[in-house]
Amino acid sequence: MKLTSPTRLLIVLVLFCRVTAVSVQAADSPSRLTIHGAGHDLAVQFPDKFRHTEEKDGAAEITKYISDVPGEGRYLLAHQDFPEIDFSIPGGPLKATNILLRSFQERTGAELKSKKTIRVPGDPTRQGIEYVLQHSNGWFRSKSFIIGQRWYSVIIEGTEDDVRSASADRFLRSVTVTIAAQTTPPARLTSVRSQTPNDTNATTTRHRAAATTTVRQSSHCPSSRTGCHK
Repeated sequence: MKLTSPTRLLIVLVLFCRVTAVSVQAADSPSRLTIHGAGHDLAVQFPDKFRHTEEKDGAAEITKYISDVPGEGRYLLAHQDFPEIDFSIPGGPLKATNILLRSFQERTGAELKSKKTIRVPGDPTRQGIEYVLQHSNGWFRSKSFIIGQRWYSVIIEGTEDDVRSASADRFLRSVTVTIAAQTTPPARLTSVRSQTPNDTNATTTRHRAAATTTVRQSSHCPSSRTGCHK
C-alpha cells in the first residue's frame, strides 16, 4: 500500500498495525541484544540484564526488551511491524515516525520537551527522531526510526536526571544497524493509487472515525509506566 498524505498514512498505520514474525532475537550476553530483522540487524547494549515481553492491544502487537536499573530508570527497546505499508516514498519513514509520536502524545497528554531529526545509527541514509517527553508519571527519552517495515524505539524512562544521564547517553549511542545488501529488488506492495478516487474517498471517510478512536488505544506505548495501557 503506497502512502501519499499524512492523513492516509495515519489511517493505514492504525488499521494495519499487525506483526509479521520475521525477527529472531539473540542475547549475545546478559545485557547485549541483537535483533535479526528482514534485511537488517539491530544491536543494542543494555546497562544490565533484560527481559523479553510481547504485548497485544486488539489487533496491535508490540515486542519489548526491558531492563530495570534501580536508581537509574527503565531501559527499553520496542519494535512493531507494519507489513502492508510501503515506506519507500521520499520521507515516508520519517513522516510515519513523527505521526506515531504525535498519536502517543495525544493519548497520554505527554509534553514534548525537545525533538530533533537524526540519522539512523549505522545507516546515515535513513532518518529518525530523538525526543524527550514529560509525562505525569515521569520523563521519557527515545530514539525512534523505521527500517524496512519495522518501527523501532530505543527508550529510557524515569526522572529527568535518569533520562539525561551519562548511562542514558551510552544506551542510545550503543544502537547500531547493519543493512543487508539487496541482491534483488523488493516486491512492491499494492498501491492505494490503484483505487478510483471515489473508492479512496469512501474508504477514507468510512474509516476516519474508527481510526481516530483506534489510534488512542494503539499499542505504541513503550511501558505501563506511561499510563498507556488499561
